[in-house]
Order: sequence, then structure tokens, then C-alpha cells
Amino acid sequence: MSLEDLEKNLYGLGRKKESKKESEKETPKIPAQKESQEEEKSSAPEENQSTLKWSGVSDKINQMTSSPIFLKVSQFSKVIFWLVVAALIIAGSFAGYYLSQYLKTKDFVFEANAPSKVLAGQPFEIKINIENKSKNTMRDSLVDIQIPEGVVGLGKYSDRQVIEENIGTLESGDSYQKSFSLAILDTNDPAKKIDVYFSYLPPNLNTKFEKKQTIEIFADQPAVGLNLSAPQKVFSGEQFEITASYKNLSDHNFSKVRLEMAYPAAFKFKESSPAPTSSNNIWITSMPGGIENNVSIKGSIVGPDSIFFDVKAKIFIELEGKEYPLGEKTANLGIASSPLSLSIIPNNDPNFVAFPGDTINYSVSYGNNTEDNLQDAVIKVKVSGVMFDLASYRGNGFFDSNSNTVIWNASQEPGLKNLSQGAKGTVSFSFKTKTIYPIKKLSDKNFSLKAEGEISSPTVPYYISSDKTVGVNSAETKIGGRTEISAYAGYNKKGPYPPQVNKPTRYLVHWIIKNYVTDKKDVKIKAVLQSGASWTGTVTANIDTDGLPTYNERTQEVSWDIARVIANKGVIGKPIETTFEIEIAPSISQANALLPLLSAVQLTASDEFTGLPVNTGADPLQTVDIVRQ
Repeated sequence: MSLEDLEKNLYGLGRKKESKKESEKETPKIPAQKESQEEEKSSAPEENQSTLKWSGVSDKINQMTSSPIFLKVSQFSKVIFWLVVAALIIAGSFAGYYLSQYLKTKDFVFEANAPSKVLAGQPFEIKINIENKSKNTMRDSLVDIQIPEGVVGLGKYSDRQVIEENIGTLESGDSYQKSFSLAILDTNDPAKKIDVYFSYLPPNLNTKFEKKQTIEIFADQPAVGLNLSAPQKVFSGEQFEITASYKNLSDHNFSKVRLEMAYPAAFKFKESSPAPTSSNNIWITSMPGGIENNVSIKGSIVGPDSIFFDVKAKIFIELEGKEYPLGEKTANLGIASSPLSLSIIPNNDPNFVAFPGDTINYSVSYGNNTEDNLQDAVIKVKVSGVMFDLASYRGNGFFDSNSNTVIWNASQEPGLKNLSQGAKGTVSFSFKTKTIYPIKKLSDKNFSLKAEGEISSPTVPYYISSDKTVGVNSAETKIGGRTEISAYAGYNKKGPYPPQVNKPTRYLVHWIIKNYVTDKKDVKIKAVLQSGASWTGTVTANIDTDGLPTYNERTQEVSWDIARVIANKGVIGKPIETTFEIEIAPSISQANALLPLLSAVQLTASDEFTGLPVNTGADPLQTVDIVRQ
């Protein structure tokens, strides 16, 4: 056997060829199969037709798939497929690499702990513990604490809403521990969530990995509790007591606690125990845990019946050198109907508005509302206001010009000697107002006249804790402002002057506004051009905050709207002024007569101080005699 034959036998090449020849010999049998198939077709015609139809479809599909277009689309799809596969492989490789790097450094401890419940204002600590138990280095490690609203960091973190602590590199086996001091100050929303993050870079990567812990803390009440008490109702002038008590409910020693009182304007402070640290409303002390302080304040309020006031107490605490507000309490008290009533009414109208040169008649009524006889009552009414003409005083009381006070006692008003139960009476006096506003500077505005009255008796009913029985009342009268507008027309050097019949002559009309004492709003100025006069469209103004005067050709009305004119504009400094040009050509019937140019000017506005409407104006304008042509 040759080497070639041997190889063929060994590798089966000869068998392959022989089998191929045998298969070729069997090929002539195929026609016989076709004959049998044709016989089957003739015996089953419906089946054969269906087979033929599907055979035709198959042929069409083969034609389509073998077409050049289909082959190109198929090739393009294959390219897309392999690109997607490649992208997935690359992404998987990166993800696997990132995952492998993370897994290499995942063995670490990150803990953020804090108490679940604290008192508002009581410092607490967030304790951070990090341990690198992996075999790799953690680079650029960072602790990030997000501080929510109502929570403050203490010490060097007091002005931050985010605490960032750069740890740097943590080698294998390294650890990091640190505590951060914070405090909750928001008692309205006591439940707080604080997010703490730890981030780092694994070896050979510039993408940070991050871990988060959320700490939930609840502050149910302030560390320094505050209570405030005051009587619900007091008599005018009666001495009463306000008590503020505050206690350190925590175990923290506060180096500085400040109590601050806010009194109503009418409150008259008398004394307190302990004495104030400063002024008459501030007490400062240190407060170790569990300590309680009490402050007792005595004073009085002078005011009309049925008026209510608020007294407020505020607590401030100092944490690491910085002061924070912690709590506030409010007590409401009112003035009960006074045992001695008093009322003051100007010109029979509590809302009376006076103007320069007016006379104001004050009616002062009084009465005893107690069940006791009140002896030796005295009435005093003090007047104040630069518009009072003090020399014009009229009345049966004694006027003390040193204190500007009108006084009545039993010598002027016998009924005051013994005021029996339910007794009533009335006294009166009057002043005139000055005829000229006392304006010296732009800010001299919104003048008013005050009359502050008091009736008192040394007789004190048993239920009043005071050295006298007092009733008070007051009246304030506003002084209304004044606005002036003047108008004049001048020859504008265009056309004949004096004017001539049938020849146009132009005039320049000026409107000038001065405003006294009060601000005016919604100022509107109107006038009508007279027959024969026309608007040229030339108009100017020396204020740029509002538009220029406008002209309505159909009604021949000139109007100017100004939103606001400040007090004393034109009295101090330049007045507001506008100019507009008009033209007129006299007719033959107007020869040797005065020629009307503009109707009377009307100005309306609203006084911002008194609320009263303002109505004023200026006279009509006319030309000089017209010369016949």
C-alpha cells in the first residue's frame, strides 16, 4: 500500500470519495420519486394546490432574500448587531473593572451615630467612625454632613449648612473617628433628619464611591423652659405684676442665658426682683442643669377702656460664644372699664380734621363708675402740637403754660369735690390753630394736635391695688394739608402782539403746583380751551415720574394726571410746573374785547394723611385787548 493510500485509509479520505460516488450512482432514482409525487397529486388535487401555493410563496421569499437590496440591508443589520455586541462587551468590561475595584475596598466600616431624642437648644454630638479593613487604599476620603433648617452647627461650623471634613488617604488598616457638635433650635418642627455621607476614590479610578446614613433626631421641648403670667385685665393706672419663670431642663450648663421682656408702649415700669441686668427689660445669668429663675416685674398701664396689650418674654442661650433665640411666650392683658371714666372729643367729632385758623372746642366728660364716693378728684389735660396757638386758650380751667396743661379741681369745678356713685360731669376748653403752617424743612409734615387727659382721686376702692384711682383718655386731631395751583399765559413770540383779527398768535400756558404739609395722591388737573383756541402739541414738564399733559380734541379738554405729590413740594424747593402752547386767531366779532383762552382749572386729589378729598383750582385765562386789523 502506497503512502498516499495509507494516508487515505488513515484519515478516511478514501471512504469519503467512495461514499460520494455511491451517492452519485443513486441519483437516477429521483425521477421515480417525482412520478410517485405526481400520482399523489392526481389522487389529492386540493392538497397539491395548497402545496403549489406555498411553493410559490417560498420561491418569492427566495427571490427577495437573494435580491441585492435585501443583501445590503442584511449586511447593515449584521454591522449594527456586532457594534452593539462590542459596546456591551466594553461596557461590561468597565463595569466589571469598577466592580472589582469597589470589591477590593468594600471591606470598611462607616458609622454615624447620634441620640434619637434631645432637648431644643441642648448640644448633641454626631459621632463618625470609619475603619478601612480592605487591602487597598482609599483616596480623597471625605465626610459630608447636611444640616437641615432649624439645626445649627456649633463652634467653627456655626455659619454652615454643610459640614465637610476632608480625611484624605486611608491606608489599609487605618481608622478615623471624630465628633461634631450641633443643636436643634426649631421647636415648631422638632423632627429632624440629618444626612451623613462618606465618599472615597478606589485605587486607579477617578470616580468616587459614596455611602450614606440618615440620622433621625427629635427635639420635643426647649432645654430652657419658659413661662409667662400676667393678669388678664387691669385698671388704667393700677399697679400689677408680671412673672417670668425659666428653668434649665437639660444637664447642659449654659454659660449665658438672657431673658428679654417686650412691654407695650403705655407700660410704666416701676421695679423688678431681681433687678434688671440692663435697661428695665433684660436679665442675664448662667444656668447649670436643673436651675430655675423667676423674675417678678411691677408696673402699670395708662390707657382708655377696653384696649388690649401684649407682653412678650424671650429666651436667648449662648452656645460656644454665639447667641441663639430659643423660645418666646406672650401674655395678653386688657384695660377694664375704669372706676373713673374720662372722654375727650374735639368739636363733637372724634375724627375731626383741623386746618390753619380753625377753632377747636374740646368737651371733657367724666364719671364715677364705682360703688364708692370719690373725693377731691382732679382733671388734667395736656395739649401738644406745633399747630396749637397756645395764646388763644379759652376755658374755665387753669392753663399752666409751663407744661401746656389745663387743670380742673374743686375750685374750678365744684362737682369734683365729692363724686358720688354714678356721678357725671363735663368741662370744656378751646384753642385755635395757627394760621400758617410752621414749615422749615421738607420733613415738616403730617402735623397733629394731641390732648391727653387724666382724672384721679386719692380715694381707692378695696379691689384696686394702687395709691389712687385713675381714669385716662386722649384725643388726636390731624391737621389737613393744602394744595395750590396757579395758571397764567404769556406771549410766545409767534404772531402779532397784541393779537390782530384773523391772524394767529401763540401763547404759552403755565400750570404751577405747590403742596403743603401732607402727601397727595391721584392728582388730576383739568381745563378746557375756549372757543377759537387750538392745541399746538408743544408741551413740557419738570417732573419725569408721570406723563405730560394731554389734549382731547373732541372735548377740547387739557388734562394732566400725577400719581403722587410729596409734602412741601414747591414750598421747599422748586414747585411742579408744566407748560403747553396754544394758538388763537381772533375773529372780527372779538375785536376790542378780552379774548378767553382757557377755562378755570380744576385740581382734585386725595390727602394721604387725613384721607380727605382735595378740591382746588385756578381762575380762567384771557388775552389783552385785541387790535383791529
